[in-house]
Amino acid sequence: MFRPFYWTYDCDTAASQAAAMRADITDAGDHYEVITELPGFAKDEIAITLKDAVLTIRAEKKDQKDTAKYLRGERYHGALERRFQLDKRVTPEDLSAKYEDGLLTVSIAKKDDEHTKTDTTIQIL
Repeated sequence: MFRPFYWTYDCDTAASQAAAMRADITDAGDHYEVITELPGFAKDEIAITLKDAVLTIRAEKKDQKDTAKYLRGERYHGALERRFQLDKRVTPEDLSAKYEDGLLTVSIAKKDDEHTKTDTTIQIL
């Protein structure tokens, strides 16, 4: 049986612990889905890459350089990153992504045959 996920691992930074990117991995029948919460991020602030069978989801919100004097600032600015070790048979052609209402969904097609590795960036729809 094709199981694309070996394990998941995160960047070991204080930022990832303070504002962790939450993720669910589901079996949707003919494909798997990685669903991550990224509220407040614009689509162009999110990057998805596949390199050496590691799926990386990175979102970065630049610090707002406004002139307001903050009495309290709780909104997160900075980078979040999550990595998922996949089966080496997963190729960029097996992946698709959509971002809607603060949820990023990366779909991974199920398959049985071997493919060659390719490094690429995944387009978010």
